[in-house]
Amino acid sequence: MREILKRTGIIGVGMLALFLVGCGGVEPEKRDYPMTLAFGHEDGSNYVIYGMANLNEVTEQGKGEQDTPEVLKIRGESMSEIHEEYAKTQQYYLDLGHVQAVIFDKSLLDDKESYGKIVEEMQGIPEIGKNAYVFRTTRLEEIMITGQEKEDSLGEYLRGMYENHMKIKKKGLTLEDLYYEWNNFGVISKIPTLNVKDGQVVLCEDL
Repeated sequence: MREILKRTGIIGVGMLALFLVGCGGVEPEKRDYPMTLAFGHEDGSNYVIYGMANLNEVTEQGKGEQDTPEVLKIRGESMSEIHEEYAKTQQYYLDLGHVQAVIFDKSLLDDKESYGKIVEEMQGIPEIGKNAYVFRTTRLEEIMITGQEKEDSLGEYLRGMYENHMKIKKKGLTLEDLYYEWNNFGVISKIPTLNVKDGQVVLCEDL
């Protein structure tokens, strides 16, 4: 009898813990889901452009119009500062666990110190998966706006470029590859280039 009561108590504590975690969590429909992170540098400061997923598609909640812009640009000296600024100006929780693609503008790649700071900070955010594909461009804002006009998010579109055409395209560069080269050799990786052509985001075969 004592053993049964002991087991019942353990189950009860477990259920309570799950309940408390659920209460403390943020509901899916109250989150923003960036599928693309785009980094640039201008006027002496860094910035991030978030390419958001469609909130209705992610949460399947049948919500109305999405409040957060699908392309959202925020400035800051560091990612922590950028995230603080995001929290001041946006109502939803920023969920970075669905990032499919990371894009660096040439302006940031030309500033090795700023690039290194961003890369090192990204490694401290475990939610950003290391399997996200990495790209570069000289037309960052145009890429983001053009890409978000597609039915799928830009991040899904860029991932599909590699994963749906493995036989005809070279292996893409992932964040894991980029981290390895920066941490071990202190070099900026050779990154595939994106451009806009005929109203489409295109991958330039320059690897």
